[in-house]
Amino acid sequence: MTEGTPQARRVLLLVPAGPTARAMEDALSHEGILVTTAPDVFSAVSRLTSTPADAVVLSLATLDERDLDVLRFFRERRPPLFILASFPPERRELAVKALAKGADAYLLEPFYLGEFLDLVRRGLERLPARQAPPDARPPRAVERELERLSGGVAHAINNPLQILKLLLSDGTVSDAAEFQQEITRIHDVADELLAFSRRRDFAPRPDGDVNHAVRQGLEPSYPGLSGVETTFGELAPLSADEGKLAEAFGIYAGLCAVRGPRLPMSVATSMSAGPPAPGIVVKYTVRELLLSRAEIAGHAEPFTSIFAGEVGLEGTTASEIIRMHGGTVDLRSAPGDGTVLTVWLPLRRSQPEGDIPRPG
Repeated sequence: MTEGTPQARRVLLLVPAGPTARAMEDALSHEGILVTTAPDVFSAVSRLTSTPADAVVLSLATLDERDLDVLRFFRERRPPLFILASFPPERRELAVKALAKGADAYLLEPFYLGEFLDLVRRGLERLPARQAPPDARPPRAVERELERLSGGVAHAINNPLQILKLLLSDGTVSDAAEFQQEITRIHDVADELLAFSRRRDFAPRPDGDVNHAVRQGLEPSYPGLSGVETTFGELAPLSADEGKLAEAFGIYAGLCAVRGPRLPMSVATSMSAGPPAPGIVVKYTVRELLLSRAEIAGHAEPFTSIFAGEVGLEGTTASEIIRMHGGTVDLRSAPGDGTVLTVWLPLRRSQPEGDIPRPG
């Protein structure tokens, strides 16, 4: 099979109709870039669903903060999109929020067309080339994962850096708290990558205390365990790496915040006679949370995790830690029951082979 030929890039313009929009469309077309236009966010979603694009250019001049929710839809597209937000000086605060929600770069209005084209070109160059379907040759699995990891990390770091640049653009830091927040985001990216790279490190002790690991995982979000309903059963010691388990349980404690504001959550631990075998069960329940099938299916997949994190690796990290302990993770969500995440850990650990039976 021969390698496919790269397809022409396509850009979606979410820009108010007028001379500027026409000039942008003409300039992109002159570069051999296909252009699709949309008058509002609803049309943009419809256009992008029917006609895939490589980049989105949106003007914040006529948008409000609620319209920025569309950035989540843009950000979740596969293959990934380059998102450029332009804004007039009076919408600077909205531009910062757009970058925080997923825009890759910003452009202050009015701007020169050459500046605009340069940003779009550089954004498109960072994206993987789209190949014509008949001749496409997919990269090897490892290469594909490295590409996705590189893209996810680049985006996660680029966003706060763009915000810092914008905050410093007038020569002063007007909001020290916001500045510190973006520095913290970059630090969180590094922490998430370190946890992902070390997730297979395994140093078990024969007297591991699962209740202690669950408490440690809850503590950052619930200091003193206040604000969460807990039921800790009397558990047998477990051959476990308590530190790694606490890391995984800390990620699962974020189940209550996958939709934004934290919802009430209950956590319970208990012994289980099986099936599939004698073990320990840790159950997280959020009755007011309802997840989609796609969110459930992808909760442990790289870059699509529902859990907090700048890169999208936390679900994968937690799942691997549980698997290394010979355990399983079961996530279910249904109207009336809410969302329940159940971790099962065997009392006698053996290296799992193939699929592990999940708790009922």
